[in-house]
Amino acid sequence: MSPETATHVIFAEHIFAMECSLFICFSYFRFTELRTVGFTLVFFLSLCDALGNLSYVVFPSEPEEGTAKCVTQALMVSLFTPASILWSLAISLQIYATVRIADIEEGDGVRE
Repeated sequence: MSPETATHVIFAEHIFAMECSLFICFSYFRFTELRTVGFTLVFFLSLCDALGNLSYVVFPSEPEEGTAKCVTQALMVSLFTPASILWSLAISLQIYATVRIADIEEGDGVRE
């Protein structure tokens, strides 16, 4: 695969991922009954993913080192990629807490 084709494929992938993330964000605002704790966490994860993908969409080719484009892309990637990981952690902790509370309510909560 040529480097130009690879750039186009990567660009299309980031566009598609950003559209999917923005669809989740749109659903959060459009359907108020979805605004539960779990879906709020998914909303923030999707928002971080959309903004992280935006950094690759705005600057599809590698900008020259030290330019404003390079610094902006590096800042966005450095900020939103770890934020997505932390939101995934928050979702997993929420799931764990939900399961643990269900165990305690059923009487299975004390495990030794």
